[in-house]
Amino acid sequence: MLQVKQQQKQLIKTNRKNLVFERTQDFFTTYKKFMIVDMTNISSNQCQTIRQGLRGKGEFLMGKNTTIKTALKKISENVPELKDVENVIKNNVGIVFTNGSLSDIEDIFEANKVHAVAKPGDLSQCDVWIEPIATSLTPEKTGFFQALGIATKITKGKIEILSKCQALYEGKRVGHSEAALLSLLGVTPFIYKMKVLYAYSDGKFFDCEYLKITPESVETMVKEAVSTLAALALGAGYVTESTVSQELQIGARNIMALAAAAEYDMPELASVLKK
Repeated sequence: MLQVKQQQKQLIKTNRKNLVFERTQDFFTTYKKFMIVDMTNISSNQCQTIRQGLRGKGEFLMGKNTTIKTALKKISENVPELKDVENVIKNNVGIVFTNGSLSDIEDIFEANKVHAVAKPGDLSQCDVWIEPIATSLTPEKTGFFQALGIATKITKGKIEILSKCQALYEGKRVGHSEAALLSLLGVTPFIYKMKVLYAYSDGKFFDCEYLKITPESVETMVKEAVSTLAALALGAGYVTESTVSQELQIGARNIMALAAAAEYDMPELASVLKK
């Protein structure tokens, strides 16, 4: 009976391996864009929600790195540009494929980020500060705060923290006392989401920062650049298309000033200034 169960377990493992191999070959030949994402601290529920968000937009692949690399080696015989992909398949990663916008896929990751408690042994993602605040904790917890060197007083039967203090330091391990403190205060300082490590499109990897560029951000940058150039042109006395309207307004104001000094009414110029 034990031998049968072991055989069944081995069969399931083999089938799983074959499925990952086939999906790897299928996705890398079907899709032209993909992202390597860090799966550290991503729960199964969070992963499932993201899979649902990807329906109709892309595919998610996760499996043993060795199996994925084996499939990639076979694919790269016909698609040489995929050889470099093997080098970034390491540690706890997944691969998300699409033929649409990579930025839209990252938006799905962002929409499904979760806030999490600080657990002992975790590396702190950021500095975490405790602000002066009246808590809902009763006086018997006072000793706990004293042990941590946090000044408190009792106000209306509840513990009040008197001064700002730092609970966690970015890059350092979370201790048991710090984790207990944040848990008592109901603080969930960490955010877990699929972090894009590498982005790939049309045969090459590119900086993930480019995924943050949107049409709106490009429009804003262009407007700021035009405004800066217009200011420089005005300062240098150089007329350009972007400075014409401002030059006209400056000229109109000068004429209005002269007209006012001469007590001469010029309603036409007033309309120019309103534009």
